[in-house]
Amino acid sequence: MLGKIIGGAVGSFFGPLGTGVGIALGDLFDSDDDSTETNAIKMDDSLNLALKFYSDIDGLNLFLQAQNAIPKMELIAVINIIESNVVRYVKAKDCPLIPSLFYDDDRDISIKISFTQGTGEFYIPYGVVNHTTSGDYKLIVSILGIEETGELKLIGKEMFILNLPSPCPWYRCTYLRPLIGLIMTISRIHGDLDKATVKKVREFIEGCLEVPTEERNELKKIIKTEPSDDVSTLTLDTIRRLHISDAADLMGLLLDFSKDDGFYDRKTCELLKDIAKALGVSAYDYNQYDKFIKDHYSILGIEPTADIEKIRYAYRIKMKDYHPDKVATLPIEFQELANQKSIEIRQSYEYIIKKHQEA
Repeated sequence: MLGKIIGGAVGSFFGPLGTGVGIALGDLFDSDDDSTETNAIKMDDSLNLALKFYSDIDGLNLFLQAQNAIPKMELIAVINIIESNVVRYVKAKDCPLIPSLFYDDDRDISIKISFTQGTGEFYIPYGVVNHTTSGDYKLIVSILGIEETGELKLIGKEMFILNLPSPCPWYRCTYLRPLIGLIMTISRIHGDLDKATVKKVREFIEGCLEVPTEERNELKKIIKTEPSDDVSTLTLDTIRRLHISDAADLMGLLLDFSKDDGFYDRKTCELLKDIAKALGVSAYDYNQYDKFIKDHYSILGIEPTADIEKIRYAYRIKMKDYHPDKVATLPIEFQELANQKSIEIRQSYEYIIKKHQEA
């Protein structure tokens, strides 16, 4: 599931052009490898790039804008980190759990992003970077354009100063912190968690998010403290960190976590819709994800606080509307619809009764 959610390297971003981008950059960077002077990398500020940094506890959000972007040309930015005194690319740590979107075939830090109208953004987790000390490093931004023929053209390079904190370990769970925050927001929708629920949450995260058991202590800290932000912020941070290209996969994961006997209660439905809205998912598309996205209390037309007598009364009234004798003279498609509604009402009734008995 996690592999579907996290965006891939340049090939998945740009389809068939991915290979071309890789070859073009390989040729370009190979020409720099023989030199040891920082100024050996030719810089060209014709695009007048602007870069803004926003740090959080786990890494850096960087927002890039080509203020003199070439009209109608799709641009690609490739970001590398270089040590301060020599042309030596800083590498990603040698850890199989680090997503490949952060490094190239030589394990050099290499992040590729496309521009939308001359702007783009990317995220660098501190735990990915295999640097030896805190301090200033050089961030090299290489800009390529895709011409109408489909060929790639090097537009230029610009250099920025990047301050990195002291080295820190890579943890998948810290990289996934905002996504775990969304899961914890859902799990806490009805108040504090008991031990059984905490165990369920941890097992889900370790399984579906592929968090290894050796990170269990770090994961416990996150589960205990998150969420630390509102839903909109957590959703936006999840998109930025994971380079998400398909909101449906993320919503599918959250729906799987939220599902309880095939249904969701009213509060959970509202929260999931808020997350979908923050992802830019339309109400129509949201309702296509799962045929069981329903509020069983609304199906019976009652409040969650209804007592057992009101629950039974509402069930009897609803079932009368779709009784086979009442629709026997209607066309077959209406009879089939009535049967489906009866099944839905019965399932909602059984679910509510079960919850009422457990309370």
